[in-house]
Amino acid sequence: FWPARPTSKIQLDKDGVPELLLTPANPEQIKKVQIYQCLKTANNIARFWRDVDTIRKGNQWTAKLPLMNVNDYLFSYANIHYQNDSVISSDFESVIPSKLGNAVATDKRSYELPGGASLWSDAAPAEGVGGIEGFRPINKHHGTSSAQFADPKWKAPKGASLEFMFYCTQPQNLILRTDSRHKTNLEITASNDWQTMKIDPDQLRNDHGANLGDWSKVGKIELRPQQGADITKVVFANFKWKTQ
Repeated sequence: FWPARPTSKIQLDKDGVPELLLTPANPEQIKKVQIYQCLKTANNIARFWRDVDTIRKGNQWTAKLPLMNVNDYLFSYANIHYQNDSVISSDFESVIPSKLGNAVATDKRSYELPGGASLWSDAAPAEGVGGIEGFRPINKHHGTSSAQFADPKWKAPKGASLEFMFYCTQPQNLILRTDSRHKTNLEITASNDWQTMKIDPDQLRNDHGANLGDWSKVGKIELRPQQGADITKVVFANFKWKTQ
């Protein structure tokens, strides 16, 4: 059994909100449907894909695709998981919503970044003291990374600093590196409580000594161990942009 290709399209609902309409083959054999969206990013390598909630109506699935600017590109596709463990991807859909009709932007920028492990590579959910939930890198050699900073919803505002919490009972030395090739050392001090770190953009420098200048240039962040460090001992949580 190998399912036929699904059909899909991005359309506007009755309120002008974009949605992906998906019609897969053999719906009675489907175990799970996951739909993704990306906003604005023209460079396919730099895109950050959000997973969005899906609703089944008969033999079709739909997902609302909230956006911030009706004149920016909107991308979406779906993965369809069948009971025999086969996975079929839909066509890659791209539109400028304003060209579909009276599109409405319902999403807003957030200075608080989602901190779940699913948004970071090689990471697992973890909990520190006080029941605060975060994530823990699980790759001792390469650490973890996330491209969520490229999403217009979570992109840094001009002049902001990056702040996050960390929990670690043993001191570790890490490196924070960006896709703009800037980096800085992170001194993770030991404590039995959560600690907070704030990083200004001028703390990051490239190989020529030039500083980052502004976090809004960054789409991806990597957290890596320095030699001898064990990054798996560190729990991270509550990433946010601070404008003051």
